Amino acid sequence: MKFRFKGLDKYLQKLENISNLATVEASVKKAVEDGSRVVDEYTVREIEKIPTDDSYSNRNRIDTLRRKRNGLRTVQKNFLLKEFGTSPVENKRWFINDKTGVAKGTLSLGSSYLPAVVLARRLERGTSYMDKNPVFSRASRKARNPCLKEIERSLNESIESVWNYNRLK
Repeated sequence: MKFRFKGLDKYLQKLENISNLATVEASVKKAVEDGSRVVDEYTVREIEKIPTDDSYSNRNRIDTLRRKRNGLRTVQKNFLLKEFGTSPVENKRWFINDKTGVAKGTLSLGSSYLPAVVLARRLERGTSYMDKNPVFSRASRKARNPCLKEIERSLNESIESVWNYNRLK
């Protein structure tokens, strides 16, 4: 029995374009950026939900030491929102990565300085004067499934665009 395939050369060309390393890398980078955007949105929402507590002053320092603060000061919260961001997509050893987090900025509070990374760590793990509020962990857990769906959607869209581009040729 003999089989004839019409358009087999076009089909092979489409498969070759999909398996092209440059196309694959560009598609994955775009998918990682799209997924990272979802994680950013969830994290910003969680940071905005942080309660503010501006009750500290020198006069009631003893009262402040007796009770823990339940949130950040307004200045600290605004600073954390300003310093939050995403690093550029990097490709190391065939591992395409994108990191969301807090930049290395420093908040000046009178005579003291507070790096954004330290502020985020204090918020995440808590201190002797402030209850823990793991906003970054909570945001990454909430964003996991929507992020994976967005990455999948982006990859499917990239494959469809390559497939349709070859159909036009």
